[in-house]
Amino acid sequence: MVWGEDAPFQTVDYAERYAREIPETVLVRIKSAGHIPMKSDPKAGAGALAKFFVAER
Repeated sequence: MVWGEDAPFQTVDYAERYAREIPETVLVRIKSAGHIPMKSDPKAGAGALAKFFVAER
């Protein structure tokens, strides 16, 4: 789960709750990113997704 730490609409505490409730969730926080973290920081968003997709499970 990729979440912007500065999201005004749904704050990071929502993400923390989802991460606790959804098994095997990994929460990646993007600093200084808003509601759409991939728009605020495309490099960090792409890096988080790339890391997820190449990870062995």
